[in-house]
Amino acid sequence: QEHISRRHRWWQMYKIQLHMLAAHLPRAARRIHTAVHPVFRGERGSLDAYNALTATYAGAGGAGALAGWPASIKENICMAGSAATCSSKMLLDFVPPFDAHVVALLRGAGAHIASRTNCDEFAMGGLNTHSVFGPVANPAVAGRSAGGSSGGAAAAVAAGLCRVSIGSDTGGSVRLPAAYCGVYGLKPSYGLVSRWGLVSYADSLDTIGVLARSIDDVRAAFDVIAQADARDATSRARPPTTAPDTLRGVRVG
Repeated sequence: QEHISRRHRWWQMYKIQLHMLAAHLPRAARRIHTAVHPVFRGERGSLDAYNALTATYAGAGGAGALAGWPASIKENICMAGSAATCSSKMLLDFVPPFDAHVVALLRGAGAHIASRTNCDEFAMGGLNTHSVFGPVANPAVAGRSAGGSSGGAAAAVAAGLCRVSIGSDTGGSVRLPAAYCGVYGLKPSYGLVSRWGLVSYADSLDTIGVLARSIDDVRAAFDVIAQADARDATSRARPPTTAPDTLRGVRVG
C-alpha cells in the first residue's frame, strides 16, 4: 500500500504531461526512459497501457494475489497480440497468438501487464547494449550499464515504472542486472517455472525469473508463476516448503 501511495502521488503530478505524450507524441513518450521500449507499449496501444498504470496508482484493484500490480514482460516472452521481438530487427513483426504460461498466470492473479522491457538481442549479452532498440541506461547511476540481458526489466523496476518485472536467466541475465540496478532478482531452480512461451536460448539452462524492489514482492510474484505446466516437459510441481525458525547449524554453499 505504501508503494502504491508513493507511485500514486508521482503519477498525480505528471499524468497530464504523460497522457499528452502518450496520445500525441508517441516517439517522445518512447524516450521518457530508455529502460523500456517503449515506455507505454501495451497490448492495445500506448494510451491503454498508460490508463492501466494511472488506474492502478489511483487505487484500482480487483481479485487475485497481484491485483492492481503494474508489471512488465521481457521482449523474449510471448504475449497474445504483442510483438515478441527479442530486441531483434528480425522479429519486429512476430506477434504471438498466445500468452506464455507465466503471462497467463500473472493476468489471472490480477496484474496489469503495462509494457515490455528491452533486452540484449535474443537475450545474448550481459550489458544490454546490443539491441535493435538501443542500449538500456542504468537509472541508479548515470552513464552506467543496467546489466543484461534483462537490463530493461531491472531498470524499469529500479526507476519505479512497474512493481514487478518478468525476465529470463540463462547464465545470469536476471541476477546480473538486478545487482547492477540495485533491485532484487530471483532465478528460480530449473523446472519450477514453465518455459512455455519463452523464446529459447539454451533449453537446458533457460529459466524465467522475477525482479522487484522488495523481497516480499519477488516472493509474491514467484508464488504466482511457480506452477506446473504440462506443455513444458521440464516443468515440475513446486515442493511444499516451510521457513525454518532459525538458520543455526544450516550449511550454506
